[in-house]
Amino acid sequence: MNVEISYFELLKELCSCFVKSDGTYRGIPKGVWGRRELSEDKIEFIYDLLDLNLKTNANKEETKYYILNLSSTMKDTMDWYNRKYETNINFDAIRNRLSRDREKRCQEIPLEILAKLFYNNESLLEYQPMVKSLIMRYGNRRDMNKGTPLDLSANKVRTSLSDERFNQGIKMIAPFTYGNIEKFSSGIPIEFKEYFNYLNTAVRLDQAELERYKVLKSLLGVGVKEVSTPRIEDKKVSRVPNIVI
Repeated sequence: MNVEISYFELLKELCSCFVKSDGTYRGIPKGVWGRRELSEDKIEFIYDLLDLNLKTNANKEETKYYILNLSSTMKDTMDWYNRKYETNINFDAIRNRLSRDREKRCQEIPLEILAKLFYNNESLLEYQPMVKSLIMRYGNRRDMNKGTPLDLSANKVRTSLSDERFNQGIKMIAPFTYGNIEKFSSGIPIEFKEYFNYLNTAVRLDQAELERYKVLKSLLGVGVKEVSTPRIEDKKVSRVPNIVI
């Protein structure tokens, strides 16, 4: 691959084509990326890449501002930061902060992977779990683990689970008591725990996932925290599953 990529310039371009003024994503991008033939896995990869950089704690706030505004320079970012926080941070400090964020992200997602976005015959499907794991690492957890002694931890995330397997896990959780926690925790399938991990950390939940999240929160005895559903134009939302307990 001979494509030369600047991490920040790529993200700026993606933001200008995919992100609307209200911060939600376009299902059909505009501009140069709207003219590309993008497969579903590439569009989903781009959503996740933007989630990681804009909606988690991976980057500093000034880095997010710089990325989100196509025409912004580092000086513009410095001026914005100083106005917002009524401070007097200098240009070198802003440049160093942005550079550190860029270096960390490039270590986590090498530029040769991002270069695959430019080639129609290159798939990014195999890299999606990696990006979702980074979102899990830097994202704001919904803390479904708080308030329950059940061990639902997993080292990975699973982004989908059939209705049958989800309902099976729900039925295992529903009758647990504090006297037999260990028994219930050890019997819960790892695939359910990985999917639990996803619901607990994903930046975007569709309507069906949100319904599952609410069912789990209710069972675990923790109040349901408001979670925004994706408002993405032309993005198909899966049906709400029939959840039977």
